Amino acid sequence: MVGGQPVRRSIVFFLVPDFTMVAFATALEPLRSANRMLGFDAYSWRLASADGKPVRASNGVECAVDTSLEDERRMMTGADRPSMVIVCAGLNIETYGPRTVLAWLREEYNRGVAVGGLCTGAYVLAQAGLLANRRCAIHWENLPGFAERFPKAHVFADLFE
Repeated sequence: MVGGQPVRRSIVFFLVPDFTMVAFATALEPLRSANRMLGFDAYSWRLASADGKPVRASNGVECAVDTSLEDERRMMTGADRPSMVIVCAGLNIETYGPRTVLAWLREEYNRGVAVGGLCTGAYVLAQAGLLANRRCAIHWENLPGFAERFPKAHVFADLFE
């Protein structure tokens, strides 16, 4: 509670092509459950993609999104500004990294929005320059290449950091 009002958090889940559905679901479902148990929407979320079009997960399921990067940029300073942005990534992440996405992540971070990643999302955050001299976790299969490409990140093969 802040000033007698319940705290509400809004989260943007940014979906990268070939994102891992299980990582996404295990982040989203506890928020839904928390809202149900609390009896109010303490957490709200929206799904975003670079172009606002659906994104195919690594399991082949296509996931509709609510906003594009352009939409998110417009909402950066308004009432719809998120509390947090979470990059949901997965397979083939080494080939992903549009400059517009990386710039948007830096803008969000510089405006005080918490930024994080799921599965191999740390790869995108490191490309954006947000993990230099910071601890992060990444799947053990990606750790050697990640550590070589981003030597300033303190990377671990833990479940989370």
